[in-house]
Amino acid sequence: MIGLRQILNSVEFYGIKTELDKRSEEFWKNALHGYKWRFDHITLGHRSRVTEENKASLIQAIVNNGEKVEFIVDAIGRYKKDSESCVIAFRVKDNEVFLLDEETGLRNGIKMKGINKTFHITIATTGNCFPVESNKIESWIKIGDIRMRGEVKIWERMPR
Repeated sequence: MIGLRQILNSVEFYGIKTELDKRSEEFWKNALHGYKWRFDHITLGHRSRVTEENKASLIQAIVNNGEKVEFIVDAIGRYKKDSESCVIAFRVKDNEVFLLDEETGLRNGIKMKGINKTFHITIATTGNCFPVESNKIESWIKIGDIRMRGEVKIWERMPR
């Protein structure tokens, strides 16, 4: 039998698997020509930052792995490194990601918890930049609300 500690130790990071509809994806890929496309998840937490005080967010993600969620993105931001834009991301409005009821597909009122300061989706990177650098974005430009859906996902540690 696998224990909770073993499950917790097997997780690399946890979050929301995201997808864009084809039309929106084409638009953003064209708008960000020259960038590497990254749009695929919202990180709620990474194992290196899980503590006794915040591990409930990881346990919630494990329990709800595979469940559908809904959220709104409301702003876009970028991080510049060496005076060049290197990471672009969408911000999740009010850090609110709601679980959806399996039968009705409507929000059930339960919010996903996370330990990242600002929930966001890294859209694209360029040059020698990495998606994790989107955590350094401090200034966001409002773009209006875009409702999106995704799925709770656990990414396991890679064997070393």
